[in-house]
Amino acid sequence: MILCLQTKAPFSSTISFFYITLALVCCVAVLSLRTWTRVFCVVVNVLMIVSTLAATWTMPSHTLVYIQLGTSVFFALATILLLLPKTAQFYACAGDTPLSGEGEP
Repeated sequence: MILCLQTKAPFSSTISFFYITLALVCCVAVLSLRTWTRVFCVVVNVLMIVSTLAATWTMPSHTLVYIQLGTSVFFALATILLLLPKTAQFYACAGDTPLSGEGEP
């Protein structure tokens, strides 16, 4: 998400609070290791892919287009990794076990 923020700033000279908020919510969700966070992050990544591809069509410069396309590729790779069965298994196991140090006498 940070790459997305950096590519939008030179074009519009502003950074949307929407993207910052999504990035912070995703980080907190991932750190919580709940079973629903994987699905939430996939949805957010798909929204970011659609957003960056839509912004690509309005870019005045080819350099910015390549950066936006690269951003979309990175979000797509992250989405694919989140959809792997091994990742689903990790979140399922992590959501069931307490964090280390909790509940120990």
